[in-house]
Amino acid sequence: MPLSTILHLETLLSEELVQIFELIITFVSLYGIICYLLMTAENKKFLQKQK
Repeated sequence: MPLSTILHLETLLSEELVQIFELIITFVSLYGIICYLLMTAENKKFLQKQK
């Protein structure tokens, strides 16, 4: 196996790992935003009941 194909595979793998890492960060961020919005909505309902 020539060295150029090995290096090409390494660059493909590293690019794929970066894309996977970006997707994980995106989904974790979206999950956090959704949880935050749900918590604030619950807090607003609770505060309105107290008034």
